[in-house]
Amino acid sequence: MNYPMPWLTRSEIREVSSEAQKIHDDLRNGRLLIHAHAHDGHTTVAVGTYLHRGGKSVYLHGEDHLRQVAGTFDSPASALPPSRRRTRTGCALDRHP
Repeated sequence: MNYPMPWLTRSEIREVSSEAQKIHDDLRNGRLLIHAHAHDGHTTVAVGTYLHRGGKSVYLHGEDHLRQVAGTFDSPASALPPSRRRTRTGCALDRHP
């Protein structure tokens, strides 16, 4: 297997890629607002909120065609990892020199 996430089947990879495309479209079309993002040592993570009525906040993990919703929350603050909750909204979750 010569593709990312070799533990997944090709069908599962297509599902991940399809979800990543939906996230990309939501960002591009203004339906998803990113509040904070950072590099966690392996990939990009971010916290955002869907702007439709009753929209949930999400914790995103991954980049490009591998981006996925790793968690859904009632507020942006609760979507932040506990170790990052003191970080101001709009700032990176983590700073690297």
